[in-house]
Amino acid sequence: MHVDRVYRFVYRRVRDQATAEDITSDVFLRALQAIDRYQDRGQMLAWLLQIARRAVIDHYRARPTENIDALDLGDGGFEERVLRRVEVRRIGALIDRLPALQREAMVLYYQEDMSHRAIATAMGRSEGAVRILVHRGVTAIREAA
Repeated sequence: MHVDRVYRFVYRRVRDQATAEDITSDVFLRALQAIDRYQDRGQMLAWLLQIARRAVIDHYRARPTENIDALDLGDGGFEERVLRRVEVRRIGALIDRLPALQREAMVLYYQEDMSHRAIATAMGRSEGAVRILVHRGVTAIREAA
């Protein structure tokens, strides 16, 4: 039921189909091994994304970061695409400078369209703490931009 969502979550972070498939498979294997510790509160997807987040972190411990040139910036003329790519790099650099928790909360909220409650479950934080992390991240980027 959640394999597509987990795969997309992983793929957006690794940008390689084979790697994303391997990590997604590993996520469900880890989930199966830990199923006895899962407490059903209707947050299965958040639990799986928490496992996926850790699996991606494990993957990148020994590898370089994602190549921003792989991003699809949509249609438009060459100049427009170049300007969008420059802007994405600039914002990406600002996001990369955020503290890890703020960066993770913002990615889950804006890129994954997750609710504060689901993010709180995935990150092991309170819902209020997640709201503060997202707010502070946005504020920091606005001030730096």
